[in-house]
Amino acid sequence: MMNLQQWAVLVLVCVAGAAMACGQATTRPAGETEQAAQPTTAPATVMAQIGEKTLTWGEVEALKAQRMPTLESDGIIDVWKVTQVLAQALQKSDLLKDPERQKLYEYDMSQLQANWYLRSMIANVQVTDEEIAEFYEQRLAQSDEFREPQTVTAKFIAAKEKEEADKIRQRLIEGEDFDKLMEEYAEQTKQVTGLSDVMVEDIRADRLRNNVGTQWQALQQVQLDQPIGPRRIPGGYLMYKVTARNEGPAKPLEEVRETIRQRLLNSKQLERHTEILNEAKEQAGVEELPQMGRRR
Repeated sequence: MMNLQQWAVLVLVCVAGAAMACGQATTRPAGETEQAAQPTTAPATVMAQIGEKTLTWGEVEALKAQRMPTLESDGIIDVWKVTQVLAQALQKSDLLKDPERQKLYEYDMSQLQANWYLRSMIANVQVTDEEIAEFYEQRLAQSDEFREPQTVTAKFIAAKEKEEADKIRQRLIEGEDFDKLMEEYAEQTKQVTGLSDVMVEDIRADRLRNNVGTQWQALQQVQLDQPIGPRRIPGGYLMYKVTARNEGPAKPLEEVRETIRQRLLNSKQLERHTEILNEAKEQAGVEELPQMGRRR
């Protein structure tokens, strides 16, 4: 079983969390010399002492790297001091002389040990450059996630009123050529949409949102060469035909490397966490752990 001083180290991060939540763990005012040493300080230099327990500069750096990255060194030292005071107060008290409290304490220590083990094992999970590159190539083949937005070529006819738009649509149904009607209503279309031309070529659809409203999203999905509309847009009503869509260029691997690494790391850590729990359940003869909800 862990002793009380080991327990103090384990709960230090909990004390830090509570202090930050209450606004007690703060950095020193600007211009004040930081209590914790400069980077050139030797790792063995003692930075604080409570009773017989000491904290070295090397231990401060380790706590910052692994448990309290958001705190300055002064804050870490302060949290450590408070933790030691509380731990030593427990040692001096009669609390653990009560058998029931002793059993609860031992169970709490077992939970801390189990969580420590899980966190340590999961922290060992790594993602390789090869895994990142493989995931990148797979996603490029399967989706547009790591590509720039696709581009579209489209033609537009617009009308200010629904009645006029319906008449244009009827003429299309009766077989009139879309391109001829587009030319006939070119000036009106430009006025309604704000476009400089009634045909756009190889342009990102999202750059048309100010001209065609929410229809910019449909431009990426509708069937090619199929007249669409009339659809309501901010300035009136729109009919359009998408004649081509081109896949956007791939984003450089370096641009998305960290996103991929974090995604793979989360997945592998979850997988490792599940493996460890399943192994523990098998050894313990447990089929399924209960869901422990909050008390009402």
